[in-house]
Amino acid sequence: MERPAPVTIIDYHNRSKHDFGRMARSAGYLDWSNQPFPFRYYQGAEQVELALLQSDPVVNFGDLMSAKTVPACRFTLDSLAGLLELSLGLSAWKAAPGAGKWALRINPSSGNLHPTEAHLILPSTAGLQAGIYHYDPYHHRLERRALLDDSLMQELEAWFGGPGFMVVLSTIFWRESWKYGERAYRYCLLDTGHGLAAVSLAAALFGWRYSYLPGLSDEQLVGLLGFDRVQWPAREKEVPQVAGWISCQGRKAENAGLPGDWMSKVRQCRFDGRPNRLSREQVAWPVIEAASLATVKSDPSAPVCHWWYREGDQRFEFWPEVAAARVIRRRRSGTEYDASRSIPRDAFVALLDAVLPSRITPPFNAGLGAGQVGLVIFVHRVEGLAPGLYCLAPGRKLLDSLRKAMASDFNWRRVDDLLPLYLLTEGDFTRQAAELSCRQPIAGDSAFSLAMLACFGSLVSGDPHFYRLLHWQCGMIGHMLYLAAETWGLRGTGIGCYFDDPVHHLVGLGDDTFQSLYHFTVGHPLEDRRLQTLEPYHHLGLTKDA
Repeated sequence: MERPAPVTIIDYHNRSKHDFGRMARSAGYLDWSNQPFPFRYYQGAEQVELALLQSDPVVNFGDLMSAKTVPACRFTLDSLAGLLELSLGLSAWKAAPGAGKWALRINPSSGNLHPTEAHLILPSTAGLQAGIYHYDPYHHRLERRALLDDSLMQELEAWFGGPGFMVVLSTIFWRESWKYGERAYRYCLLDTGHGLAAVSLAAALFGWRYSYLPGLSDEQLVGLLGFDRVQWPAREKEVPQVAGWISCQGRKAENAGLPGDWMSKVRQCRFDGRPNRLSREQVAWPVIEAASLATVKSDPSAPVCHWWYREGDQRFEFWPEVAAARVIRRRRSGTEYDASRSIPRDAFVALLDAVLPSRITPPFNAGLGAGQVGLVIFVHRVEGLAPGLYCLAPGRKLLDSLRKAMASDFNWRRVDDLLPLYLLTEGDFTRQAAELSCRQPIAGDSAFSLAMLACFGSLVSGDPHFYRLLHWQCGMIGHMLYLAAETWGLRGTGIGCYFDDPVHHLVGLGDDTFQSLYHFTVGHPLEDRRLQTLEPYHHLGLTKDA
């Protein structure tokens, strides 16, 4: 007998938890001979080469956070190439003696394994025919999967309210399960959130706006991308996750789905290209397939839950004068932190301000839903703040829910005029932070670390698709922490390995009303001087500052 989807996904979440005495099931070792190739190609598809930006958009990161108006760029092949370069392209290569070299990307990924792929539905412009394309970040080019009649794109643009194009993110579970086993589905969803944020922010640099399209079902996305006609290598298929419309006039999309019989016309198109094989052999993880099926968006009319914190009230104003594109290009994950150094309180406030959901600033203005995630923060070394356990609770509704669910003896004393930041209890939590994050020193050696507590039980039981949405939201929060940290000369690290229920026990959670879905840490990085940094497209004979 088939189990209900809510039971399936909640069971998946529980069995994929780590604990002190039990880690989620994985292969138990790394089969390097079968490590998935990090780039997908559609062999035989028509290729469109993209140019690298000759100059970056002149927009400071603080301008994005204050919703400063950026003039809208005209859609051209070069402006599209710039958006892809600054959202999903390569940021650098790293090389180590005896270990070869590996690519880094603009969008973060668990283990640098990059399960996220991007597909675009594009109008005609000079050098580009209207069609459905896959983005190849290794070569910085588009692969045309299908041609579309110009009238189809004109119909789509009219439907969404003006010139623009669609971006669909998909995921390849095998890329993550090769290393992480059953827990990999979570990481694929977090990486989708990273990708969403990266695309939304890059769009804003060109004066464009990304809008989430909740009115598209998974089945429609499969048909839109021709995935139902692809012969996938075993266990290496792409599963569509989320679609968005990028308005080249900076407007919110007027509709959430697709016009009338538009999809039926797309289904008449011929799709080209055969996906490359990523590994010689693969390991089946049926529990991930079951979790994915349990969380599909089958009802396009299902509402997105918004608990907005603010619409344009006071924001942190004193950001360093640093170009947003420079911050985006230089984002890295810290691997080791200087436990002797503190960070300024202004930097701490700015980072937390950047993750508060707002209708007017990217990436949260994408309309994905917001205000369903609170942060439990382990403050170690922040000037002007006592070490201890704190909570950032955006919105009265979330604050009340957290206070009711968490330990009754917490103080809940507000400690900042700008932020909804509350002191729970003072103390040295460096050891606990490291222990709870799978005994990783970075969580205790940093200036602060945190756990993202998402509203869980009632939302996921009511609509299992929220399991995806909540992880996407956490990935977006993580992406903003990455970039905000870089702006202040700091570094961040996303932490997917943590002991789930011990984290809940620490703050007094006794049921699944809230669940910790992502950890993060920020501090002064210690650089590994053995590593050499190479330019992102040096392998193509192209130069770009690393």
